Amino acid sequence: MSDQEIVLAELPDEELVKQMHDDLYDGLADEIAEGTQILLDREWAAEKVLNAARRKYLAGSADFLTVTDAQRALYTARDQLSDIRRARLAASVALFKAMGGGFVAPAGSVATE
Repeated sequence: MSDQEIVLAELPDEELVKQMHDDLYDGLADEIAEGTQILLDREWAAEKVLNAARRKYLAGSADFLTVTDAQRALYTARDQLSDIRRARLAASVALFKAMGGGFVAPAGSVATE
């Protein structure tokens, strides 16, 4: 038996690789969903705080700094949510490519330069 035949014989079959991929993806999807939900809850809470700060400012019982602090908190929450979504999509692409996903970059694209 040649070295190449030995290496090929040691590789897992396609169904096993697909099952491993599915198990990994399902586990990661659950964790990502939990993290995303936490960030969505933070965004929702920050929106409520901002609305309350605006109402208090318009009623004259809070200064404008309170409103701007609430806006900053909301924008931070939205930024974190955007970061987690971008990371999730980038990880999906990397996993797809690592599993032999057939990615072919168009000629002259950034990926080929």
